[in-house]
Amino acid sequence: MAWINNYQIWLSETQSLANAQMIVNFLTNSNNGWTKESIAAVIGNMRHESSVNPNMYEYGYGWSEDRGFGLVQWTPRSKFWDWGLAAGYSEAELRSGDSQLARLNYEVENNIQYMANGHELRYGRETKYNFSFADFRSNAKNLTLNELVEAFMWNYEGPAYSAGTASLSDRQAFANRAFNELDWVNLPEPTNNEPIPDISEMVNQINDVINEGKSNIENQILANVATMMTEIYDEILATFSSPITYNSNEYKSNNLFVLTKIFNNVDKISPTTNLKDLFQTIITDAASKVDGGLSDILDNISSIVNDVPVPVDNEPSDVMYFPVDYSLDGINFWKRANYVWGDLQYEMTYGERAGGFHSGYDIGSSGNLGYKIYAVRDGKVTWSGWKDGGIGNCIYIEHSSDELWSNYQHLDSMIVAEGDTVKAGQEIGVMGNSGGVYAVHLHFEISPDGNFHSGGNTQDPEPYLEVTADNTTTLKIPKGV
Repeated sequence: MAWINNYQIWLSETQSLANAQMIVNFLTNSNNGWTKESIAAVIGNMRHESSVNPNMYEYGYGWSEDRGFGLVQWTPRSKFWDWGLAAGYSEAELRSGDSQLARLNYEVENNIQYMANGHELRYGRETKYNFSFADFRSNAKNLTLNELVEAFMWNYEGPAYSAGTASLSDRQAFANRAFNELDWVNLPEPTNNEPIPDISEMVNQINDVINEGKSNIENQILANVATMMTEIYDEILATFSSPITYNSNEYKSNNLFVLTKIFNNVDKISPTTNLKDLFQTIITDAASKVDGGLSDILDNISSIVNDVPVPVDNEPSDVMYFPVDYSLDGINFWKRANYVWGDLQYEMTYGERAGGFHSGYDIGSSGNLGYKIYAVRDGKVTWSGWKDGGIGNCIYIEHSSDELWSNYQHLDSMIVAEGDTVKAGQEIGVMGNSGGVYAVHLHFEISPDGNFHSGGNTQDPEPYLEVTADNTTTLKIPKGV
């Protein structure tokens, strides 16, 4: 599930509820005192402020740093933006919801933005909501949901008196929808609280085996081995016990383990082959310095080392997936032979068309937002970013399983960066309409040399994607590895 964060698009209530579920997941899993009522109250206010779109500037105005921005419309934008850049978030991450919810938690802990008794202080009127941000989060006053919506509006959002009075009922109505319609039970596991790989037992076993053979091993060798093992364990703890901040490659690693962000709420910790190599280096080094007596010990240590799990990829390297999940509602792609010049479906496919040569193959979403885009084949990302000329956000991948390059164009956002290695079927971005005034769709190109956007250096993607009829392909649905 991904944030719907199309730039400056006012979301429908259905889309707002989809983002609201992301808020429920994040704040509930932050384990710092948010109640169901307080979360729903915040969501009700966000609907009025931003339509729960984290990439929304103050509605009705053009871009300006002095205007409001984000889920709760920080005004000026710098209140959130400067903090986020200092915290290490990329610009793309600042336009998504997770960073903004992290800021909200930060504000609660430091009592920022929230003005207790804000109604009275701003407008000289009596108010009953004289309590702190932390009290709001925990609903320490045991207020109703509608009362919490009003408290957040006056004490945090601080609208003009007439505007706040006029909008209150709408804020409360959406808060009640969130309270009654969202999933508050079947929540994903916390993203950044994955257990640290515990190799302490492995270290203890190795030390025990070595200690049993002390009579045959020089004491200095024993001390060196124990020290090296401790350093390895400390390195793992230092990396994974601190809060995780993902970079654009969606992973963090040291020489021993890799933490990969699979989805918004799913992390995977895997050992690298370096871990096994380090153990083997210690063993070999010890063996080279001792005249004898190590054979039994080495056998025991090796059995422990060989038990270290190493990810194995059993999927053939030439596997291929369609770039979208075509089982989703609204996904459409067409067989050019079924249509004539000028038809919309004809225009969406590869070749000459009314507006000139179309160098790609379009896969539409019927206006649905948030659909994920996947790599067609294994390969290396050679470009991930914005290109002018009506292209927008795009990703180029040089395939490792054939001698071609693929281009994924008009994306809303990307989750891979230049230099990344990707697997076939791996999520790489989100379908969008960037680069021009387009319907939401994926423009997909194939090139033999990595140059795109013309007929001279591209080929027809329709047979490559094994499109056999309208909305029909023999390629597999991507699995999102």
